[in-house]
Amino acid sequence: MEVFRNIDHGADFGFEVYGRTEEELFQNGATALFSLITDPGCVETVIEKEVILDDGREALVVFLNELLYLWDVERFLPGSVTIVQTKGSKKAIVKGEFYDENRHIVRAEIKAVTYHMFTLNKEGGFLRATFVVDA
Repeated sequence: MEVFRNIDHGADFGFEVYGRTEEELFQNGATALFSLITDPGCVETVIEKEVILDDGREALVVFLNELLYLWDVERFLPGSVTIVQTKGSKKAIVKGEFYDENRHIVRAEIKAVTYHMFTLNKEGGFLRATFVVDA
């Protein structure tokens, strides 16, 4: 199964993300987003961060923007995402590492994941989300 694909969108970047579960969708969203920034295959999962998740259709956009915040402020690169349900809320356990200029190449700087063209649909047992990011 394809986990994401880039889509053309003028001066910005766009992508579609696929998953069988919400957890896969969040993981594949992080992979798609950070594949624009660096090679996700070079990210080791040695540091753990927690991100509290919002409810609702836009939770994935908010989550991806939280990951961008961690990148902008701490230079943290996510490598894996696990969704954990707690009493009345959800959180993401994000494992990754800090940027190392000797091992990571920055391909592009992304400012934000936008709501422009954002869609989230369930199709044939799969979830599909479409995003445009402001570069």
